[in-house]
Amino acid sequence: MKSSEEKSARTTAIIAAAAMVISINPALAYDRRDATYVTSSKSRTVLDYIVCLEGVVSNTPKKMSIATSLETAEKTCREKAKKLVASPSEPNAEDIRAMILECGFRPGDGSPDAGCGMRQEASAERTPPQAPSASAGKYRLSGTEQLAVQTGVRRALKDPVSAIFGGMAAARDKEGFVYVCGSVNAKNSFGGYIGHQPYFGMLVGNGPRVGFAVAGLGGVKTESEAILKVCRDRGII
Repeated sequence: MKSSEEKSARTTAIIAAAAMVISINPALAYDRRDATYVTSSKSRTVLDYIVCLEGVVSNTPKKMSIATSLETAEKTCREKAKKLVASPSEPNAEDIRAMILECGFRPGDGSPDAGCGMRQEASAERTPPQAPSASAGKYRLSGTEQLAVQTGVRRALKDPVSAIFGGMAAARDKEGFVYVCGSVNAKNSFGGYIGHQPYFGMLVGNGPRVGFAVAGLGGVKTESEAILKVCRDRGII
């Protein structure tokens, strides 16, 4: 009799588990298309790496911070990370980590002010630099371009992950080149925030392969003043 009860209980548990599996919407599974929220890259290697990270992070305890969860995920997905191509036009593991820490994996995880969730739409918005024309002047950065600027600035920082971005503005000259000025606060070598510092640079490339070359990053007062003067002279601020 006891054996019969055990079988009945086990059968009930199996049916309940099966019902739970059936009730799961397959569309909720995180895939390459979802990964384009994190990056505008079309590389399967990049997207597969992000999918791997999300799979691990989503199964870590909710009380664990995203940074700690991501560290665990990076260890689990290290083989996929090794397949990432070292190219200026593609994000590396550090770039991807920074993107996820700032914007998360899905819409709603990050702030729209940081360009989060705009990568799919922005890749279609970007147009190649135009030939010399009267259209030179203030330029509205797309979400992809904003992310490219932030990624470029992070690479120039001693503690990229700690970066807190302030305002960002851009202008295009008569040759079609787009220059960007903004501010960023990040930690120094001693682990303390140094306050918002100005930066200046230029967009390179276009579409999903757009990048940002930093020409100047504030530090001492004279450097910051020089950068702000360039930004004013170019009509950016």
